[in-house]
Amino acid sequence: MKKICLVAGLILFFFMILGCQTVRVQEAEVPAGPAGVYLAKTSTPNGEIEFTLTINADGTGSTDSSMGKSEFTGAKIEGNGFAFDMTINSQMGEMALAVKGSVEGDTINGIIGMQMGEMPFSGQRK
Repeated sequence: MKKICLVAGLILFFFMILGCQTVRVQEAEVPAGPAGVYLAKTSTPNGEIEFTLTINADGTGSTDSSMGKSEFTGAKIEGNGFAFDMTINSQMGEMALAVKGSVEGDTINGIIGMQMGEMPFSGQRK
C-alpha cells in the first residue's frame, strides 16, 4: 500500500511540475509591447468597419480595410502603449487620423481621432 501511495505521489508531483512548465512556455509566447498584427473593428455613422492593424517594433505599420490599405511611420511606442498619425482615403476624400491605444496580452483597445470626433476601436492579436 505504501509503494502504491509513493508511486501515485511521484506521478502527481511529475504532472504538477510539467503543468507549471507548460504555463511558463505559454506566457513567454505573448510578445511584449504592441508590435503585432491585430484584427480590429470600430463603429462609424455608416456602420461597423473591420480592419487589420499591423504595428511593427520600429514604429512603422499599416491598416487594411474595405476602404483600402494605408501605411504609417513614426509611431511612438512606450511600454504597451502606442500612438501614430496617418492619412486614409475615405468616401469624403483624404482624411487625417490620430490613432492611440494600448495592448493587454492579445487584446488591443484605442481611439481613432479625426476632424469629426473620436471613435473607439478594439480587437485581438491575429
